[in-house]
Amino acid sequence: MNDRTFSQTLLRTCRFVVTALIITLLIGGTLLIGNPSAVYAATYTVDTTVDGNDANLGDGICATSGGQCTLRAAVQQANQTALIDDEITVPSGTYVLTLGDIVVEDTVVITGTGATKPIIDGNNVDRIFTIEGNFENENTQITIGNLILQNGNADDASYGSLGGAILNLEILNLDNVEIRNNRAQEGGGIYHYGSDDYDYLNVIGSTIRLNEADAEGGGIYIRRNARIANSSDQVHVTQIISNTASQGGGIFVLSNLITDTVLLEGDATGLNTPLIVGRNTASRSGGGIYNNGILSLQGVKVERNKAEQYHGGGIYNDAGDITITNSDIYLNEAFTPFTDTWTDGDGNVHDTVPNYWGTGGGIASFNGGDMIITDSSIRTNKAVTEGGGITNKGNGKMILRRVTVSNNEVTGAWLMFYDPDDKPPEVYGNGGAILSQSRGDTEIYDSRIIGNTAGHGGGAMDNTSDLEIYDTLLDENTAGAHPDSKGGIGGAIYNYTGNLTIRRSVFRNNDTNESGGAIFNVSATANIQDSAFIGNKAPSQGGAFYNATRRRTMQFYDRWYWWSRAIIQLQNVTISGNVAGWRGGAILHNNEDQPGAGWSGHRGYKNAIQMTNVTMVNNRAYQYGGIAHVFALNLDPWTGWDDSWIRNSIIADNLTNYVEGNPDVIPVVDLQCASAGFPSPEPFRSLGYNIANDASCSTWFTRSTDQNNTDPLLGTLEEQDGNNRLLFTQVYPLLVGSPAINPSSSNSASNNDQRGFSRESNRDIGAFEVRRPVVNTDNIGTPFETPITIDLLANDNDPDDGTLDRTSVVITDPAAGRGTVVNNGDGTVTYTPPTGFTGTATMNYTVKDNHGHQSNSAQVQVVVSNASTPSAIGDSATTGHAAPVTIDVLANDAAPVGHTLITDTVEIRTGSGYGPNNGTIVSVNDST
Repeated sequence: MNDRTFSQTLLRTCRFVVTALIITLLIGGTLLIGNPSAVYAATYTVDTTVDGNDANLGDGICATSGGQCTLRAAVQQANQTALIDDEITVPSGTYVLTLGDIVVEDTVVITGTGATKPIIDGNNVDRIFTIEGNFENENTQITIGNLILQNGNADDASYGSLGGAILNLEILNLDNVEIRNNRAQEGGGIYHYGSDDYDYLNVIGSTIRLNEADAEGGGIYIRRNARIANSSDQVHVTQIISNTASQGGGIFVLSNLITDTVLLEGDATGLNTPLIVGRNTASRSGGGIYNNGILSLQGVKVERNKAEQYHGGGIYNDAGDITITNSDIYLNEAFTPFTDTWTDGDGNVHDTVPNYWGTGGGIASFNGGDMIITDSSIRTNKAVTEGGGITNKGNGKMILRRVTVSNNEVTGAWLMFYDPDDKPPEVYGNGGAILSQSRGDTEIYDSRIIGNTAGHGGGAMDNTSDLEIYDTLLDENTAGAHPDSKGGIGGAIYNYTGNLTIRRSVFRNNDTNESGGAIFNVSATANIQDSAFIGNKAPSQGGAFYNATRRRTMQFYDRWYWWSRAIIQLQNVTISGNVAGWRGGAILHNNEDQPGAGWSGHRGYKNAIQMTNVTMVNNRAYQYGGIAHVFALNLDPWTGWDDSWIRNSIIADNLTNYVEGNPDVIPVVDLQCASAGFPSPEPFRSLGYNIANDASCSTWFTRSTDQNNTDPLLGTLEEQDGNNRLLFTQVYPLLVGSPAINPSSSNSASNNDQRGFSRESNRDIGAFEVRRPVVNTDNIGTPFETPITIDLLANDNDPDDGTLDRTSVVITDPAAGRGTVVNNGDGTVTYTPPTGFTGTATMNYTVKDNHGHQSNSAQVQVVVSNASTPSAIGDSATTGHAAPVTIDVLANDAAPVGHTLITDTVEIRTGSGYGPNNGTIVSVNDST
């Protein structure tokens, strides 16, 4: 036992420069322990499994009084040679320590040998290794490899109950070590105390399992800098599994310096051989990992961990910074116990939870700090009250890039408020995939949020922060899954007092057991562009969108608190196939409650739905299949607190009187634009250039440029890739003759349509802009008196993401005496020159796309060579800036009958009148 006292404010001085060798050792993959080519000051071979002290320290001989070399005696001898590498080899066997911890004070390599790993057993009496290093010469480095360390107990150890197997105060390298069944107050397996930048823990290809800490860090407690990794060849996988603690069941990270970093690194190229943090348990927070520092995960699988009371089944981030790359957060759980019961008015008894606990099944981030997750998956995690996949609370920033968040669940529970007489318990369980209540912001890019479930609100997400979503698919998420939930809201997103921005995304097949099939927007702002809302369902109101302000409340000394306005802004959006069981198949805009500015009163604030270039088609509800604008007198008489308007939009074929699954009820196209419950008509204001295919929008569409009772001539709903989009989208193409094509004014339409294609000068109505096919000149050569078949469409395209109708080609005949052309009906034509003809035959052709839009006209020029002279036809090519292009100049040329073109006779002339104005030409003698 060592009598030195331990202070967590211990400051060390006289640090030396870390050598290049040490730096290499720390950042390398597999440590070269027991290297037979290395030269050591001394090599000690342990020859007994019994414990005993060295008889004569400093004599260079490992021997107890009985003449045996014990592990303890070997370390004691190595401690006498400052800053000189000694090696200790430990043969297979079980070494039970009976004299307390082994204190390592100087540079040494301890390596297990033999057919099986040697076992160092702490005998449940003391810690196994205390790594002090040399206090006078701090450049000490200890390497332990190929050993099993078990049954250490630091309850009565030096420095306090820190590190059941190892307490490290220096540079420690662990390679292919198993640390199991150890315990301590902190750091059940390992406690790494870094007092400065020099101290470092490096764990490679090791297993840390079944260790226990009463407080933090069941497997490892890390203070400051560390690296935990697989071996560089991925043969030895590091596993931190089945450890327990109050916080940080597997790992606890603590640091308050921005220069400190803890790295967990598996297979950085993917998840073929991930580092595992699994099956750990925290009785409070951070089942797998608790982070209060700077933590990076690369190629890590955090799986099957559990927080039993508070937050973060897989990872709990407490004001730290986390970067996660190529990792998998899977099947973790944040639980909280039911602590009381409550009996409702019908005599039903419900188990209740006391607070907003059991949050962040996969990850919970509280109290600030940033979190960046890239190329990873968050899947099949579970929480009780918030954030089945992720919970983010505080003022930190969270960024997700190319992340799949799938099949996570927040089960929901009866939540007991502080005073149940003041507010009775209610079912709460929000954010099946993500709950974002940060005062910072959350950004999501190019991700997939699929198949998540919330007991109450926000099947995919619950947001009260600044939330930005780009190029992301939200599909088949569900809200209101708890059996007692009576108001599941927001099948995809519950946006409550938040600011929501959505670009180039798709919301598809989300559902709820009440309102807002895709988005439930309350006292919040949602700005949505270039997106599609398809096939979402709400059994009550708002198949795609529900928009309302929260009713003002009496708070603090009987003062009214007015809640923020509710605004949804839509531009270049397609809304189709959404269903509401009651009203508002596409949108329910509930203006029952007046918005305001907190305790300052209503301040003239207004709610709004504002729509530009929206295509709203084939939505369904029992009442009001399209948009419903409703009011029911509650606290205040209607004074016009609305600023809703619509322009350049199409509303068509939305069905009223629709009852899903009941063929006896016949739906009809009617009441597509409806205002209900107001003392006077309260239509959305028209800003012009709208189209509806019945008269039900005529009280809204009152401008001279609006068209009621007009068929917009739409194609069927199509999935298209769009222009340089990262995610597909879904649109209704405009057919030939559509009144939405080329209106007399662009009317503030955006520069691009929903798919990202540029709009023409007179921008089409709705989310889709027609872009006609483009055909290009074809220059072809054929030998004398030889017919040729030409694929006219090989160099043509349909720029609006459609396809060319090859059967629609129309081609003119060549001039008299210059041959004949036959249209083959498949995009090709066959030209036949007349007998004895040489020269050029010219024809013109057009084609239509699959929506019937006709292209420009382009020429086909066929040069017929004479009987003895080859024909060279002009060539052209297009390339990007500073990008080379290869041109086969003979591809469209012809040789006389019975002859072939010789590629190495090609002559490329440059200079005045020939070659390019800029750039160079290189001939490679193969006709290119």
